[in-house]
Formats: sequence, C-alpha cells, structure tokens
Amino acid sequence: MREVILLKREEYYEEEIDIRPSYRYKETGEIAYFHEFVTIPETIAVESGVYAVLEKENGECGLYGLSEFKFKNKAELE
Repeated sequence: MREVILLKREEYYEEEIDIRPSYRYKETGEIAYFHEFVTIPETIAVESGVYAVLEKENGECGLYGLSEFKFKNKAELE
C-alpha cells in the first residue's frame, strides 16, 4: 500500500475587501494508506465523483476526496 499524507482545507481571503473566500490545503502530518480509487454515483449523503479509499494508522477506513490527500512518494513503475 502507498502512504499518503492527509490534507486539511483552510479558508482565507486574498484581500480584506474580498467577499468570497479562497481555499488552500495544508498537510496535517497524519499518514494514511491508499487502497484504491472508487467512482460513486450521486446520493443524498455524498456527491458523485471519484474518491480514494484510505486506511488511517488506527485501522479506520474511509472515503476521501482527491483534494484531501497527496501521495507521499511517487509511484514505482513495475
């Protein structure tokens, strides 16, 4: 399994007069492990799209959006 670093979305304003916030993603320092990508149709609980199944170090698995993590190392070609 490949290691990933979880990211946290932060809201900020470019200038004091901006009405709409911009977003940036910062590393949380928390490591998880990538299992696979899944495609999910739209439901009441979640928007449709591609998500990653990640397993945290405590064994908890969940679906994460593509902007909520980054791979720690580049993929090795076989």
